[in-house]
Amino acid sequence: MKADVGGKGIGLVRIEFMGETTAGRIIFGAPGSEPLLGVTALESVGVMVDPTNKTLQRLPAIPLK
Repeated sequence: MKADVGGKGIGLVRIEFMGETTAGRIIFGAPGSEPLLGVTALESVGVMVDPTNKTLQRLPAIPLK
């Protein structure tokens, strides 16, 4: 997939984080830009941000019926 958002390219990528793998959309920044990982990508691999403690926590497993 190729598109344009405010002069920046976007695409689909495989994201590996904390031992889990998911796919997500990205926006390419200028060379030297700091990479950011958003909450949607984090939650899709079972991780949440705890803003109180400024930590990442694993989401509890939800049993399937």
